[in-house]
Amino acid sequence: GHLSNEDSALHLKNIIGENTQKIILAHLSEENNKEDLAYNALINTLNDNNIIHENIEIVVAKQSSPTKMFTL
Repeated sequence: GHLSNEDSALHLKNIIGENTQKIILAHLSEENNKEDLAYNALINTLNDNNIIHENIEIVVAKQSSPTKMFTL
């Protein structure tokens, strides 16, 4: 099955911690979803739960091009 943007955001909300630096939204449906919908669902969930996210880099992986390299 598919996980909705809202359900994905709720699960991420539960695992984000003080050391979280990056979130990569990946494996978005090419036909049934849009990058801005996934991103906004996450931002809205974080805001609604008073989770400070200004220092977290949120990246939406593209279907048609490589995602940039990250240093972990």
